[in-house]
Amino acid sequence: MKGGIKTQTKIFRIVTLVLIALLFVAAYNVGEVQAQGYFFKLHVYVLEGVETHIKAMELLKEDLAKIGINLAIEQAGIELIFKTMYESKKTFDEGGWDMIFENQIEVTGGDPDLVAYSWFGSEMWPERGGMNVVRWSNPIASDLALRAGSTYDRDARKELYSEWLRIFYDEMPLSPVYGRTFIYVGSSKLEGFDDYIKAAKWIAHNGGFTPLYCSAQISGGTSKPDTVIMANRYLSPNQINIFGRCYQFGSSFGLVRPNEEGEPVPALAKSWEISEDGLTITFSLLTNVKWDDGVPFTSKDVKYTFETIMNPDVPARHNKACTDIIKSIETPDDYTVVFHLKKISPGFLPLLVDPYLCMIPEHVLSKIPPKDLLTSEWNTKKMPPGLAQWSWSDMVEGEYHHWVANPYCPPELGGPPKLKHLYMKLIPDRTAAIAAVEAGEVDLLHSPYVPDDIIDELKANPKLQLDVVPQPIVFPLQYNNQHPILSNKYVRLAINSLIRREDIVSVILKGTAVATASPFPKTMWAYDKTIPEPKEYNLDLAKEYMAKAGYDLKLLEAAPTAMPWYYPLAAGLIVGIIAGASVSFIWRRKPE
Repeated sequence: MKGGIKTQTKIFRIVTLVLIALLFVAAYNVGEVQAQGYFFKLHVYVLEGVETHIKAMELLKEDLAKIGINLAIEQAGIELIFKTMYESKKTFDEGGWDMIFENQIEVTGGDPDLVAYSWFGSEMWPERGGMNVVRWSNPIASDLALRAGSTYDRDARKELYSEWLRIFYDEMPLSPVYGRTFIYVGSSKLEGFDDYIKAAKWIAHNGGFTPLYCSAQISGGTSKPDTVIMANRYLSPNQINIFGRCYQFGSSFGLVRPNEEGEPVPALAKSWEISEDGLTITFSLLTNVKWDDGVPFTSKDVKYTFETIMNPDVPARHNKACTDIIKSIETPDDYTVVFHLKKISPGFLPLLVDPYLCMIPEHVLSKIPPKDLLTSEWNTKKMPPGLAQWSWSDMVEGEYHHWVANPYCPPELGGPPKLKHLYMKLIPDRTAAIAAVEAGEVDLLHSPYVPDDIIDELKANPKLQLDVVPQPIVFPLQYNNQHPILSNKYVRLAINSLIRREDIVSVILKGTAVATASPFPKTMWAYDKTIPEPKEYNLDLAKEYMAKAGYDLKLLEAAPTAMPWYYPLAAGLIVGIIAGASVSFIWRRKPE
């Protein structure tokens, strides 16, 4: 009997302590929220020195405070931002990231498959060889994207993409903010600027080619008649285009390139045929193309390029996309390439427009083990032979990259450039870059170099010439969907509801962009205008979403006049003791 009483006494004490602890913790949490004035803190990365993006995030910071989110704006260099985004799913406090406002969804080739699956497929996380850097995982959305990418019937595809878009809007794995334009600025003395802009508009669906391809149209430099000098805020450490983040795109070509509508047209492949079952594509190559070292370009280079991209030892950007589509590659002769596909893939041809799939030289790089390509001198110190108008010559690290005219470039690919030399000069500071153009030391610079907030000032400057070119590019606020807080879709939806897109576009960007919440550009055939975009600012809706996420905004309303933070702790302790004692007393008086 005594043993039973002792056991009951222990239970009473445990129950009392548990109740005290629970009420103590609850009171502490209430007191902490009231003392801080927010529920949690998030960090957003922006590119250092980009005032328009900093201002946009400062605007968001003010509004997020109204729903209990403390936003810290972190400026960083582009290398750190991209490295963190691609390599880490950890939170900012753990050395990773929470949100990033420095990346863009490029609809290369104009096909929605390159957005719905490549950017958001559950199997397309960077760790799995894909581009889904926000690491969103939705099996239903992924299935819709896969089905849409498995038929050539455009009507059926559009219906599937509409369903996909509804899911996207319901979850907002990232928040598209505006559709991009590129602002091109040149010296007033530069000859051929209009031709440069004409080329930029034509090739807008593949902005990666712009710096080199378009500069080949310049007919007279400012400081030197036979030289064009282009300012660049960043010179990539990667010289081999398949690895991505290579700002020197345009030294080679792919099998196809985009037309004015962004659809694939012949480039290195003069024609192609698709089999009746849709599983075989046969390309006929140009026969008069040479690498800039004089070696003929053949089907061996095509086979080598794609097999290298698909090699598991090579961290190529499109490793996953190509591996999922390509079954095998045959080269019946020097100028014929046959791709055997694993599945019907209407997005395959548009994918080939991407500069990350430009050809690389088999006769040079095949001598290097695939696993060593990333660290080889061809990727770190010099650029391998190319096929386009400019041929890489030399570089001084931290200063410039130098190209010379490629005499082997055939007419079908634009022919040799009009000038003899091209320099990409490193000038990280935007103000210094604009001053260099005004002084005639630099010929050209373009977005995202040009600050949108001073476009009116630049237009009025007689020493400059300027043009704005729309791009099939969406600029988003990215969320780390593996973050313990941002994994809750209602938190993401709440943040999305407080993005002042119209103010960002009209006031901060001076009307040089278009407000949007859709990952599909409005010019894309898959864009469904019948589905309302969740792009309007709505504080009441944001509060509703925070309530659904489990956050009681009434706690914040009490914060300004709240008692000292330790009062709720004392109250919780007292109530806990009383509640625990009461339960113990009632329990002990229970009849035997």
